[in-house]
Amino acid sequence: MDVQGWITLTNSSGTPYVNANTLLVAGAVGEGNGGYDPRRGPVRQPGTETSDRERIGDFYLYPLSERTTIANRQTKQVSFLDVHNTPAARAYEYRNAWLGTTEQPQSANTVLRFSSSREQGLGDALPAGTVRVYQRDARGNPQFVGESNIGHTPMGSQLGLVTGQAFDVKVRATVERRERVNGERWRTTMRYTLTNARPQPVTVDLLQSGLWGDTRIAEESMASERRSADEALWHVPVPANGEASVTATFDTRF
Repeated sequence: MDVQGWITLTNSSGTPYVNANTLLVAGAVGEGNGGYDPRRGPVRQPGTETSDRERIGDFYLYPLSERTTIANRQTKQVSFLDVHNTPAARAYEYRNAWLGTTEQPQSANTVLRFSSSREQGLGDALPAGTVRVYQRDARGNPQFVGESNIGHTPMGSQLGLVTGQAFDVKVRATVERRERVNGERWRTTMRYTLTNARPQPVTVDLLQSGLWGDTRIAEESMASERRSADEALWHVPVPANGEASVTATFDTRF
C-alpha cells in the first residue's frame, strides 16, 4: 500500500502567515483536568522501536518539508508523510460476543493489517488521526472503501484497521446443545457456519469472546488459540463460493 499523511491547518488567529515554517507536535498533552483519556486505536501489538524523528519530552515533532502560507480564516491540508509500497494484507475477522445463537448470518469485518516498523516499510511513528482507505477499481480509479481512527502509535506496532463489513463473507453462530453437567457446570456445543460468495478463498479469524477464566474447551473440530482467558481464536479457511464450519464444546460455570 501507499501511505500519505496530511495535516489539516486552520488559521483563526486574526493574521496571515506567509512562507512560514510549520511544525506538528504530536502527543497527548495534559490540561490539568485530572488526566488524559487515551483514544482506543486499532493497535494489535504496540511497537518498541525508536523513530528517527525528533522528540521533545514524550512528544514527536513532524516538521513539514516545505514552508506554508495560510491566510486568516483559511483551512488547508499539508502533507507530512509519503511512503510507497508498504507491505499490507486484507483480512477478515468475526467476533461472537457470547455463547448464543445469532438469528441471522452476520458480515465479517474487513481489516487492513500492516506494521509501522522500520523493516516492514512504513518506518515511522504515527500521530493520532483518521485513516481513510482507498482502493483502485478495474478502471484504475481510487474508490473509498472505509476509514478508522488511530491513536498515537509508536513505530514497530502491528495495526489492524477495521474499514467496514464484508458483503460476501458471513458468519452465523448457533447453539446446538446445552446441558447441565452438575450443580455448577454446563456444557454448551456451538457451531459456527462461515460462507464465502467471493471467487477466491478467504481465511476468517473467528473469535469467541465472553469466556470466563475457568472456561475449558472440551472438544473442537479444529485447533483454537486461547488468546486470553476471555477469548478463543480459530483461523478458518473458507473455499471460494463455498462454506466451512467449526464446532466446539465449552465447559463453563454458567
